[in-house]
Amino acid sequence: MKHFLILVMVVVLVGSLAAVVLGADEVLSCTTDPEDGSGLPVCSTRADNECYEGGSMAGKCDNEWLWKAGWEIARLNDGRITLEEVNPEWRFLVPPPAEPVASSSGGQSVSYAGCYNAVESFFDITYSGAPNVAGNISLHALSYDGTCSTPVSDNTVAVTAVSEAEARTACQGFGRPLGFELPMEIYWPGLAGSGLWVCGN
Repeated sequence: MKHFLILVMVVVLVGSLAAVVLGADEVLSCTTDPEDGSGLPVCSTRADNECYEGGSMAGKCDNEWLWKAGWEIARLNDGRITLEEVNPEWRFLVPPPAEPVASSSGGQSVSYAGCYNAVESFFDITYSGAPNVAGNISLHALSYDGTCSTPVSDNTVAVTAVSEAEARTACQGFGRPLGFELPMEIYWPGLAGSGLWVCGN
């Protein structure tokens, strides 16, 4: 009985020491007190995980894999880690970096690649980020919420131009001679300042 009691005490002692050592190695990845000086993001916010409200993945994280991806992408977006440090498993979820691309007017503009929600009753579009390329706009006719979650219903082209006449000439070069060119920012405000015009079918 004495040996059994000693064995139990040793097991409890070793277990307690292991818990203390493991607890000491725990690394915090967020804080509940933004004033604590740690520089960590506030827990349960977009800065902590892109899956939280306001994040680029909000409402889309229905499994642990996406939550892990959202955690890393939040840190990437805030400059806490580099793209090379993001797990290759979900690196494809990271939008491509905005790179300067030449506009037809000779200036430089930022890449606006991504999904765009329309105003009124217009559908979502996905823009490839490459202006003046056939098929750079994908239309999602049954998606109206900025998710581009429905299959692509059609493709068209967006061109860079500083005037309607310049847009018409560019659209004609893509075989779209109908004269239906309009600044994309009218219906897709997220493209404001892009200088993109959509060519009608």
